Amino acid sequence: MISSESAHILDNDDAHSTFIHLRKKNGFTQGTLAEELKVAKGTVSAWEIGSRRPSFEMLDTMCELFHVRMDYLIAQSDDDSFVCAVNIKAVTK
Repeated sequence: MISSESAHILDNDDAHSTFIHLRKKNGFTQGTLAEELKVAKGTVSAWEIGSRRPSFEMLDTMCELFHVRMDYLIAQSDDDSFVCAVNIKAVTK
């Protein structure tokens, strides 16, 4: 599991590029993604240029929205498969 401090890895150029790619691939503009995530459009823009970083909870929400793994979203893996947290919890019980 990725700690909340690890969520700050989104502070690199590869992660910014991955985030922008996923936003566009999933048909979102900055404005529509902001609406979906219930944040200001400026917040999405700030994540993309690296002046602000999303919380771990927001990263988790984006993983579910984009259907990708956390390590892919933060550019720590090339594996863009999706692992649903609900399924992981069911398997580990």
